[in-house]
Amino acid sequence: MSPPSEKHRRYRDPRKVQRRQDFKTLCAILERLEKRRSRPVFGTAEELDDLLVVCGAPFNIDDEDPIDVEPRYFRPGPVDKMNQGLQAEGEEMPQLDVIEAHKLGEQESARLDRFAYDALGDAWRRGEYCESAAWTSTYWQRHRYVKERNQPGGCEGPYDGRFAPYYHYFTGASYRMWPRGEEPKNWIYHPDVPHAIGTVYDCMCPRDGSILRSELLFAVSLLKASVRDANMFIDHQVCPILIGSFHGRFSARIMQAYLQNGRMVVRPSRLLNFHTRVASYDVKLMIRWLNCSPVGDTRWASFDLSLPKDRGATEVEFDRDNPPTHAISVL
Repeated sequence: MSPPSEKHRRYRDPRKVQRRQDFKTLCAILERLEKRRSRPVFGTAEELDDLLVVCGAPFNIDDEDPIDVEPRYFRPGPVDKMNQGLQAEGEEMPQLDVIEAHKLGEQESARLDRFAYDALGDAWRRGEYCESAAWTSTYWQRHRYVKERNQPGGCEGPYDGRFAPYYHYFTGASYRMWPRGEEPKNWIYHPDVPHAIGTVYDCMCPRDGSILRSELLFAVSLLKASVRDANMFIDHQVCPILIGSFHGRFSARIMQAYLQNGRMVVRPSRLLNFHTRVASYDVKLMIRWLNCSPVGDTRWASFDLSLPKDRGATEVEFDRDNPPTHAISVL
């Protein structure tokens, strides 16, 4: 993303101009999503482009140090922290009610509504288990800048091409930010760490590389919290987010999102198999990613703003127990 036009320099900080433009972009995406309330999933590049969304390369969550041609702003949390969380929560997954499969073929509206609602409950229980295990020992704190009215959630009752009713339940769950310190007075945003994470629950499973409407709504709400105040992360060009998305009882995935060139770029991971009674490899992988570390160069590259020359980005590694001066760590 190039810095804003030179003509703005005489009047205002071009970084603020760009930040306001970012917020307008998110509002435009939200407006287009609201006009497509009957679409629970978006499967083609053309559909996403109409939403001002670009689907980037698949987000590799299995390798510790992947070769990545696109920006990566998060890395999985340490294994020992994951093990601590599993010891606290237990390795047996929450038991779910048996699905009444013999009733799935019935088209009665109330029955379909109940199945969709139960599927959301399954996603909720799976998600809460992973969140509790991940955040037993974490530096991430509750996000204090997400307005409640902007948190997505609800039930949509659209109709498919055969005029058969179906229901789409989803809800935004947790919002997390990187605080300045562990004391309550320091539970405000860290100006050098613009990263944020969160979780969303959905009754549906995205298939064939599609993107859920709930995932996009959640991404917009979390990104808005980072760019609404133009002064909040003024030194950073990118305010990336990471989403843990849970789909009923059978699957989940990780998604990275950020704004670039007037588009929201999303990078979904492979689907994780949650059809298990114990904490499998995929479940543990989700727990590690929910306790991720912020990395990557998010600052403006370079342009004259009469800032001190030593404000440029430098490559560092940081200890999770000691907050970084800025979250730059090239993978």
